[in-house]
Amino acid sequence: MCFQVGEFRLGSVDEKVGEIAGCEFWMDREQLRRWAHTSWTVDVVSGRGASFSLEAPLNVRFLIRSALCEIPSS
Repeated sequence: MCFQVGEFRLGSVDEKVGEIAGCEFWMDREQLRRWAHTSWTVDVVSGRGASFSLEAPLNVRFLIRSALCEIPSS
């Protein structure tokens, strides 16, 4: 979900992953750990967004596409 700065309270388990178009992207640390060997892309597509998120009035939603990364064998 997308919130205006200051409208979502980050917790001690949240970790900043990076930025998308100048906006900070945060994820739960445990979820980030589980996705450590995954390549993922955050995309915006047409469709109904989450009701509390900024994308809802725009009739778009966020979609994360992912694929497992190959781990080289030793």
